[in-house]
Amino acid sequence: MGAATAADLGPRPVYKGPPPVAAPVAFSWTGFYIGGNFGSGWGTKEWDDAASVTGCTHSSGHGSANPTCVAVGGGGGGGGGGAGAGALGFQSSHTVNGFLAGGQIGYNYQFNPWLVLGAEIQADFANLRGHGGCSVEGLLNCADKVDGLATFAGRVGFAVDHALIYIKGGGAWAHDRFTVTNNNVLPLEKVSPVCGTEGATVLSCPIVGGTGSTSRWGAMWGAGIEYAFLPNWSAKLEYDFLDFRAKTFVINDVPAFDITQRIHLVKFGINYHFNWGKGKAPVVASY
Repeated sequence: MGAATAADLGPRPVYKGPPPVAAPVAFSWTGFYIGGNFGSGWGTKEWDDAASVTGCTHSSGHGSANPTCVAVGGGGGGGGGGAGAGALGFQSSHTVNGFLAGGQIGYNYQFNPWLVLGAEIQADFANLRGHGGCSVEGLLNCADKVDGLATFAGRVGFAVDHALIYIKGGGAWAHDRFTVTNNNVLPLEKVSPVCGTEGATVLSCPIVGGTGSTSRWGAMWGAGIEYAFLPNWSAKLEYDFLDFRAKTFVINDVPAFDITQRIHLVKFGINYHFNWGKGKAPVVASY
């Protein structure tokens, strides 16, 4: 080939490799998240007068707000409220159940391909209700409503790619409403204080009942499974057990009760996971 022909061909082309691309990285649970949940709950409420063997007088001593009680016309001996009246003990165990809905916020850190540690706060509006007779022959009716629940828990999880199986434990909070009514099957009355006299007869006071509300703290543990169905979204199914030990309550003129409650919850939730703190994928050249 002549010199003129070679010059006509021009410079030789230069070939370049493709631009660098990000290497694929494994899914990570690390980061903050926020979400919502809904579910159902059920449990038991145990109302107990700690001095039920001797009647309504409670060992914690609440004075006139915690009277010795008798049922006028009821069987038994010895009470001071009239013929045939007898001192009564008060106790009840009944169930509550209903629905709840709320939200959660938390943080996870994935230490290696399978270990995930985290912390989470959940708060729910609730409507768990129940009632039952809470004295001999059902002379009083005791009703409960749990209208708020919250948990503060640490989590330990086992990750398998996009799935996370976890256990959790920590503290629990509940807001309760209690109502006591006198059903008047037998007029339930207080021996002391008296409401007055009629001639030589001392008039005892009928128990009116009432409504009260309070918050209380306890312990919880739970377990669940969560699955990331999109890069920033996951769904979970969870079971929680909340244990609130006995606490003394006085509701208006009703004898004081020690109330213990234990609640079971099943929740379904959706979480959005933020990318904060996850880091960037490494960039490598590809040829």
